Amino acid sequence: MEQHRQDVSNLIQKSLNEAPICKTKESCDTMMEMAQVWVNTNTEMKIQTVTSAIIETYTDPQGSRISFTIEKVPLGKSEYQIMLHSAGNGSVIEFKSSAEKEAMRRNNFNAYIKSRT
Repeated sequence: MEQHRQDVSNLIQKSLNEAPICKTKESCDTMMEMAQVWVNTNTEMKIQTVTSAIIETYTDPQGSRISFTIEKVPLGKSEYQIMLHSAGNGSVIEFKSSAEKEAMRRNNFNAYIKSRT
């Protein structure tokens, strides 16, 4: 049990450490466009809000469908980190803890953005 907790903790930390970072307006715009495509293909929930700094889907009141918020977080010195937050269960990883699900979604998102920029 302790090993599983450590594995989950490592997965969560990796997902936070590897969030994409952009340093120019062009790279940030590209990453946010790719984030919108990723969100659109990874949830049944419709996109509610899109700005240059946030992408947000509607939230499922029952929590049975995945909803997302993506933020462009300022780090200083014209650097931004593109962070994914999710809620809801989703069937693909339904037997995992919510923290583990969040980390798995975030790792999937990070890899997608990085592979296309």
